[in-house]
Amino acid sequence: MQISVKLVGTFAKYLPSPNQGNTVDLDVDSGTTAAQLVSILGLPEHQPFIVSVNDGIVPRSDRDSTVLQSTDSIKIIPPLKGG
Repeated sequence: MQISVKLVGTFAKYLPSPNQGNTVDLDVDSGTTAAQLVSILGLPEHQPFIVSVNDGIVPRSDRDSTVLQSTDSIKIIPPLKGG
């Protein structure tokens, strides 16, 4: 199945090629969870980040049980700093 993945900020370097800017359409197995997607992308799990599926935040405790659906739009966002 195909999902759209957007990696924001410093995480954009983890997107597989080919990609457009910081977004890629990715083919994953049916039943893939948000946690599995993080692993597939090779993101550093020791760093904090937000996972959003269709603009809804997935709590860290729910990533293992959140099954992605075809045509889902996923954003992975590192912590923002500012002042």
